[in-house]
Amino acid sequence: MMDKIVMFLKTCEGREGGYGGGPGQLPHLATTYAAVMALCTIGTENAYQSINRETLKGYLKAMKISDGGFRMHACGEADIRGAYCAFAVASLTNLMDEALIDKSAEWLV
Repeated sequence: MMDKIVMFLKTCEGREGGYGGGPGQLPHLATTYAAVMALCTIGTENAYQSINRETLKGYLKAMKISDGGFRMHACGEADIRGAYCAFAVASLTNLMDEALIDKSAEWLV
C-alpha cells in the first residue's frame, strides 16, 4: 500500500521540482509541503529516494522572491504560508542554506 502512495506522489512531482495536487498539476508550495510530509511519514527508503532533491531545491529557490518571501506557486501570492512550507520542506530534506533564508527574517517581521 505504501509503495502505491509513493508511486502516486511521484506522478504529482513537477518536471522542474515541487509537487502539484495531482498528476500534471502546477506545483504549489502547499502541496509540495503535503507530499514531502507524507513521504517522510511513510519513512521507507523508497519514499525518501523518490524525492528529487535537486529539482526540489531549484523549485524552492524559484519560489523565493527578492524581498525574502515565497510565492505559493509560479506568479502566485506571497504570504507566511509560503515561507513556512518552503522552510519545513527544506529542513526535512536537508536543503536549507543561506541563500534560501536570505532576507526572510526581515520579510517575516
